Amino acid sequence: MSAGLYGQTKTGGTSGIRIGAGNPYKTMEVNFSTTTGTLEINTGDVAMTEIEIYDENNNLVGTASVSDSNFTANINGLTEGAYTVYALTEDDDVQVGMVYKP
Repeated sequence: MSAGLYGQTKTGGTSGIRIGAGNPYKTMEVNFSTTTGTLEINTGDVAMTEIEIYDENNNLVGTASVSDSNFTANINGLTEGAYTVYALTEDDDVQVGMVYKP
């Protein structure tokens, strides 16, 4: 993978998903259930390998290894606000989505 898309960590280092040769502007389906506090991500017919969630200040607040095109996580522990979700897929694309947690 060539270029990098990184968020600043609290200690000043970098952490993040690298953007590969594919299209970094593909979007995925991202849903949040206020009833259950569940974040649901779907990338269609391509499997994800990693998920990263960043808050409004570009702090990494969650990460997960994935091997499917569907991912579900409880994010009740996160504060109210907008979050950017990056999913690295098995074909080295990064799909980007946004979610707002009230």
